[in-house]
Formats: sequence, structure tokens, C-alpha cells
Amino acid sequence: VKPRVAAPFFNELLVELDGISAEELVRAALAKDLLAGVPISRLGLPDPDANLLLLAVTDAQTDRDLDDLVGHFAECTRDCS
Repeated sequence: VKPRVAAPFFNELLVELDGISAEELVRAALAKDLLAGVPISRLGLPDPDANLLLLAVTDAQTDRDLDDLVGHFAECTRDCS
């Protein structure tokens, strides 16, 4: 997982996933009651990259929420089945 744009951001971050589609990662996260962002492919853009995921983080998320999400990303980049 790496940022797609190397610039400062506020709340929203576009990341590029390696070895897994954003749809697959989000579906697996939902099965664990995690909200893992929005796959760019859902936004109706012409020729979207299937590996791009839009994340939004605010003060409404707890440290535990973020730890769970990071753990899910780590698991899914190895094996999301």
C-alpha cells in the first residue's frame, strides 16, 4: 500500500494497492465490519485503476479503528481469501 499522490492531504488519501483489487479488499473488510474506503472504480470514471482506494480519516475514528484497518490491509496484501 502506498500513497498515489506525494502531496500533503487533509482527511482524504488516495492509495495504490499491490497484489489485490480495491473491491476485493473492501469486500473482505465489510465481512469483518470494517469500512475500508471507496474503490475508485465505483466512481464511474473512464478507465479507472482497479487498485486505487480512496480513504477518509477524521477524528471520529479511534486509534483502535485505525489499528484494525491497518491490520486488515496487512492481512489482505498477503492473502485476502
